[in-house]
Parts: sequence; C-alpha cells; structure tokens
Amino acid sequence: RLRTVTGVQTCALPILGYALYARKTLAKQRQSRELLSVAPLAVSMDGQARRELEAAAGKDRIKLRIELECTSFSLAAAAVRTGSHAAILPDIVPVSALGDDVIRQSLPVRFGYSRQISACWHRATGDRLATLVSKALLAAWADGRELDAAEKLLSLELDP
Repeated sequence: RLRTVTGVQTCALPILGYALYARKTLAKQRQSRELLSVAPLAVSMDGQARRELEAAAGKDRIKLRIELECTSFSLAAAAVRTGSHAAILPDIVPVSALGDDVIRQSLPVRFGYSRQISACWHRATGDRLATLVSKALLAAWADGRELDAAEKLLSLELDP
C-alpha cells in the first residue's frame, strides 16, 4: 500500500504491538501471567502506554513488579540480556537479538495499546531501496517471521 504525496512516498506497515521478553532462567517455565507478577520488569513506554498497561493489569488482577524504568526500548532490552529483568518490548524485536536463551510471550492482559507505523522517504533519495525494504518488512510481518528478510535485503547490492 504505497502512496505518494508531493514527492514523499509512504507505506503503512502492520500495527506494532507489545510482548513480554525474559531469559529462560528468569522465566522458569512460568506463563506470562505469573511472570508479570513475579519477575522484576523493565519498561520503556510513554505515559499513555504505561497507564494503559497498568489499567489492563489491574482489570486482570495482576500486580506488576516494575522495578526499572528505562528511557528507551534499547535499555529495557539490555536489562533482558543481563537476565536481571523481564521487559515489555515491541513484538517485532527478534528473540535472537536478545540472546539464545530468551523467550517471547504474549501479554496476558487486555493491553490494547498499539502503534501504527509507516515507512516514508523522498522519491529522489532512494525510492528503489525504500520500496524493497518496505516490502521486506511487510512480508516479514505478514509471515509472522522476525525481521531477517529485511536484514538480508539490506545486504543486497542494488543496480543504479
């Protein structure tokens, strides 16, 4: 779904949701509902997302153990890598980027916060590459895969 507006081309990508990530040693076979209430959590969300997460957890009677508030998802992901915390991250984060023993679980609460994201570029500065990357991202999401397809595409040499 590409569209052009005054030389700028955009492509709406699938809606970005969130998931729970943790090292297996921290998760200890727990399902996400129990893990949310037992494991120390690292979160990195704006005010609205945080409020919605806490409200959804409250409705489902889950007491969150938020122990680390990060200024970015990268810092929350680093806390997962250390094994000290579980984190709520965008669901497109590849588990492999966090470590061999990291798991991703769906959030058990009725967490309705999501974001629509888009790729955009100016036609004069890379229309072909941007189109290919956007299509790879769409394909990766549509197939339920991680972003390996986009990474492979970026390594291709493109004809001028």
